[in-house]
Amino acid sequence: MLEKQMTCDYHRLNRFASLNHHATAVKSTTQLFHCVKRALTSKAEETCLLEAQERCEEKPLRFIKTIRLSVESASVLLDSYPCAKLIYMIRDPRGSYHSKTKMFASHGQNVTWDAERFCTKLGKDVDSVIELKKKYPDRVHVTRFETIATHPIVSTKNIYDFIGLEFTRSIAMFVYKKTHSKTAGMGYSTDRANAIDACYKWRRTIPFEHASAFDNFCSEPFFKLGYLPANSLKDLRNTNKTLLFNRELLS
Repeated sequence: MLEKQMTCDYHRLNRFASLNHHATAVKSTTQLFHCVKRALTSKAEETCLLEAQERCEEKPLRFIKTIRLSVESASVLLDSYPCAKLIYMIRDPRGSYHSKTKMFASHGQNVTWDAERFCTKLGKDVDSVIELKKKYPDRVHVTRFETIATHPIVSTKNIYDFIGLEFTRSIAMFVYKKTHSKTAGMGYSTDRANAIDACYKWRRTIPFEHASAFDNFCSEPFFKLGYLPANSLKDLRNTNKTLLFNRELLS
């Protein structure tokens, strides 16, 4: 499915992909979503896909954001398409998991099992991305959500440089407004410290046993990604004490 989207092979794209509700968040795919949704016949749907394919083929850059693709699967695409690049972004699994416990009833019932399953997958992904970056050093970019939240301008410039796009003043201003404005999606205030604080908000409410489970099962990928364990409840709650350290792998 991703390969078809990446190569603009829309005329054979699965209907499920066309009607993904995330498509409405991006201007370039909103039109396809509504066209397919209104289509009453397979012929009408085919017309929607072909029109979207033509628009896609006109684009000099195609960017796909996904949260379910393994790095091992992504490596197949990089091997097949010399112009393809991969941006691998990770968020502290403890913060990510804590957010999910608030959204999904299935999370938080068996933290030990959840942590072991997640950390096993994360470990495979991290090992794969390390090897992939060695193989394609100029085509793989690894970063942390926390780094982007703390240094949004520099992080964005690094991504633009990696992709090969010009990082202009207008783009810098756009990023600044998105990360410093009261209207930014997370309710950030104009005080930059509050924006950074929102990134680590999970540390003030996550149960210590939840954090400890991930510290235990994710110890190896944590070390490779530059995350530190919370050795005590006091350390976990003290957001002035960082749980990060620098790694050469990260950009």
